[in-house]
Amino acid sequence: MLFSSQPALRHFAVLSLEKRRRYGTIWLVKDRRGLGENQHLLVPSKAKAWPLLLSALTQLDASPVRLRNGKVALLVGSNDLRSIHESITRSKKTNAQTLNAFSGFESAASISKRKPLLAILVMAAIVAFVSVVPKSVVADVSVIEVTQKPKPTLKCGLPIQTDQQLVGVIAKSKSVKIGGFQYKIASAQKLGGLIQLKLKRKCDQKYFRVDAWSQSNQVTISKVY
Repeated sequence: MLFSSQPALRHFAVLSLEKRRRYGTIWLVKDRRGLGENQHLLVPSKAKAWPLLLSALTQLDASPVRLRNGKVALLVGSNDLRSIHESITRSKKTNAQTLNAFSGFESAASISKRKPLLAILVMAAIVAFVSVVPKSVVADVSVIEVTQKPKPTLKCGLPIQTDQQLVGVIAKSKSVKIGGFQYKIASAQKLGGLIQLKLKRKCDQKYFRVDAWSQSNQVTISKVY
């Protein structure tokens, strides 16, 4: 009867515990089905993935087997514990392994060899991208600068016209706008809808007297004195 700490194999009998290492436990086993030689069974620890150990023990005819608890162990044909340990430690020092999501476990050397190829592929992708990006076309055409006509400036000497609109708050000392010019209200008197105003134009300080009618929120000049 096997101890609970022993690996459970269907066709192998566990003879003894040989070594405990950081990467796993090594057991001495024998095939029950015949008079085969004793073999070593390496049960990997959580510190080392079994594919890495299998890669290190390839020269020793290692093969993966599944235990009854579902874990994967390695059956090693070599009967020499020293060669097993040296193969694992040598692989760790000279051929570090890493996991590639597409191709499985790879050595660091193979990854470094792929770096120039990867750089070439990246450069090729950049060149292909640049080739499909629309390029700006430089036309050999002289550019004619279009000058906008300046808006005519209002002359300050223009008189106030009847029917012009008066815009702003109508109250003493307030400013209103008539025909594009600013006026300051010197005095204001309202008689119903009629408004009598004394205005001072800001551009030339000239005074005007006007009558204006207020109707529907509009104030229209009716007479200029």
